Amino acid sequence: IAESDKTMVLHADDKVQMELDDKYYDIGVIKKIEIVQTDMIPIIDKENIKTKNAYKVKYIIDLPGLVIPDMLNAKIVKVGNQKKLRLAPKNDIEIPYPVTNSPYTVIEPMRIADFLALQYRSAESLIETNERISCIRYATCFYSFVILISGGSVVREYLSGEYLKKKMMLKLIVLGSSLLVGTLLMILFYKAIVYLAVFMLGLGTLMFVVVPTVTKEEKK
Repeated sequence: IAESDKTMVLHADDKVQMELDDKYYDIGVIKKIEIVQTDMIPIIDKENIKTKNAYKVKYIIDLPGLVIPDMLNAKIVKVGNQKKLRLAPKNDIEIPYPVTNSPYTVIEPMRIADFLALQYRSAESLIETNERISCIRYATCFYSFVILISGGSVVREYLSGEYLKKKMMLKLIVLGSSLLVGTLLMILFYKAIVYLAVFMLGLGTLMFVVVPTVTKEEKK
């Protein structure tokens, strides 16, 4: 659920609530709550969460006989002096209060289609995470090649005073163009394949810039 009011924070052992037969009942209890970055949650949940961080809540249902839908909306509410996690079906269906003599809660068996859909969402989330990591790695290498290594090489050669002016100007143009083009591509296209191309651009720039503009024979 989205992180909103800092004063509305849940804790372990707080109650889980749901409307059954037009009345709110405590149907479970919270076991654990964490604060996570919204970028790290599954794509299907990002649609309803616009904040930078979100609450990841683990709870159990302890009302015997209750069967809840798979897709739920959740929010934190204050009832008296207590804060509770209030659940509601996304499709606004009415859920009756369960009538049963069983002392156990009901967990429906997962259908194959639901299992495959869950696996697909997990794989999609994993692919997105791996792509983000790859993009960060390629971007780090690109700026290391262009700014730290290539830029340092140009400064060192300039300070030595042993360089050809035309070749030094060409190096500066290549260095600046590579930095500009690479940065624009990474801003406009957040894809691993684009970041890989930018990484190769930085590597090519490095190989061109680190070569001295003056050979030993030219110095003589």
